[in-house]
Amino acid sequence: MKATINNTFHNTSKNVRLSAGRNEIKGRRLQTWKRDLCCTGCTCSGLGGLRGDVNGTHAIEGPDGNALEFENAHDSKTGEEYLVVWVD
Repeated sequence: MKATINNTFHNTSKNVRLSAGRNEIKGRRLQTWKRDLCCTGCTCSGLGGLRGDVNGTHAIEGPDGNALEFENAHDSKTGEEYLVVWVD
């Protein structure tokens, strides 16, 4: 499924592909999201460069414009932080 990730601070967005169910965004893919939405050293957003706003732009939107649920996760074995995005 095609989704759009957004950063309203920098007015940037990117179309990405997600699978139905639970998506783990980590490693190089997570770095690419951050690089494409934000900039090095910036603290405007959280993990992955995602940032929505109260005016209706969601951090992650499905093709219908509705928000997709996501959360930060942590691998206790490696210490790696990553995103989990849920797609119905």
